[in-house]
Amino acid sequence: MEGLKSNGFTGEGIWIGLSRQGNSNYRWTGSSSIYVNWANGQPSSSNGRRFLLDSPTQIYIPSIRSPRDCGMLKYTDSGRWYSLSCGKSYPYVCEYAIFKTTTSRQPFVYQPGVLDPAAALFCPKHLNRTKTLMYNTYTRHCFTINIAKTANWYAAKSSCESLGGYLARPREFSDNMFIGFRARGALHYRYKHIWIGLSDTEKEGDYRWTNGDSLNYTNWGFREPTGTPWQNCVAYDRDTDKWDDKDCYLKYGWVCQFGK
Repeated sequence: MEGLKSNGFTGEGIWIGLSRQGNSNYRWTGSSSIYVNWANGQPSSSNGRRFLLDSPTQIYIPSIRSPRDCGMLKYTDSGRWYSLSCGKSYPYVCEYAIFKTTTSRQPFVYQPGVLDPAAALFCPKHLNRTKTLMYNTYTRHCFTINIAKTANWYAAKSSCESLGGYLARPREFSDNMFIGFRARGALHYRYKHIWIGLSDTEKEGDYRWTNGDSLNYTNWGFREPTGTPWQNCVAYDRDTDKWDDKDCYLKYGWVCQFGK
């Protein structure tokens, strides 16, 4: 709720994907609704009468056909749900799957100029016009994939810091896969590697994130890191979804991260 209010949403609430048709149960688009968060007295019909059925998959059903058949999340009432006329105008939130399991590998297709709606809502406002902005809803981390040009690891690090961020630190599986999933599409026609904020520039073999933190999660490729003295910076390999140690002065695209 705080994310909505702090990113410019005004009014009392937003449309969510909950509705009913006729005298049917309230359902999410494409599935039944089991979890409920109705406000007191909701959902309401036009005459205020309501009934509660016994089945755990059934919710309040108005006693008569009512025009109040669409669900609204009211953030002025702690995010509780209200049934309202579907013809009313409110802001709305779209949900997108981050991962999609298929029998073949289908990478995310990067579309220049298309802004991730979740990123526009939850990421720092000064980044909202950045066309490669992404938001991982699981870890609540914001990222930008920089593919318009290449840079060495040090220049990429400086670029992220100039925007108030840092070279990406995929310190858990979710962020690592999120970056890889998005980067595969963005890099499909440009680069094989993309810089992340990991290196052993301070001490050979002691890989640390740019803030000095040591590793508690790793995603090294086969026989990586190689231990070659001049390969001190780490890049994400889009073909293997793994980390490779590289010469810091090679030029690749890079990923910036924002927030904690």
